[in-house]
Amino acid sequence: MYTRDSILALKEHEFDFGKVKERSRITHEFTVQNKGTVPWKSRRSPLAEDALLRLLTGPSPPGGERKITLTVDTKGYQGHILKTVVVYANDPKMARFRLGVSAFVQVPVSVSPPYVILRGNADREISRSVKIVAGLEKPLVIELDKFSLEGKVRYEIAEIEKARFYFIRFSSIPGTLGNFWGFLNLKTNYEEKSLLNIRIRTRFTQGKTNQEK
Repeated sequence: MYTRDSILALKEHEFDFGKVKERSRITHEFTVQNKGTVPWKSRRSPLAEDALLRLLTGPSPPGGERKITLTVDTKGYQGHILKTVVVYANDPKMARFRLGVSAFVQVPVSVSPPYVILRGNADREISRSVKIVAGLEKPLVIELDKFSLEGKVRYEIAEIEKARFYFIRFSSIPGTLGNFWGFLNLKTNYEEKSLLNIRIRTRFTQGKTNQEK
């Protein structure tokens, strides 16, 4: 059973790493002070995806401190991320508290969103766009490597800002029925990211659908 006169003080609830590289592991150590008269006991909650929490075992004595380490793997992420965990304690005024780390994950090439879903009436054209932005200072050049949905989906590449910013517009071909899964692969001139893979999923049905916009 948890006692009820442990009093906790956190120096911070969240830490911002600023800009970090993809495929890096970011780690921050939070300090929790026990200002009560009995030892502080804690337990962890289910963790956020890709967030690793390490709690020191054993109670923290009155007047003592405990370190809580939170680690996040940035592999597969781009842009702003926030990962949090919840810790439960025997403080009646702070029986649970949240800790988090945030960062802006820099990637050589940003692809947003990384996939496309086209769903709706097969008699109409349905379109979605993907934004590709250079994350490095040097110019970015993209060209076709492989497209697996020829004859079922169209795509167009528009250069919005020369060698920096592109839009890829995917459109259905009216009259095409069925469910399809495929991809568009684009080659780049970046050694750091030589191939971009955009996944595509479609569902073209006869008549109106609730998903169609």
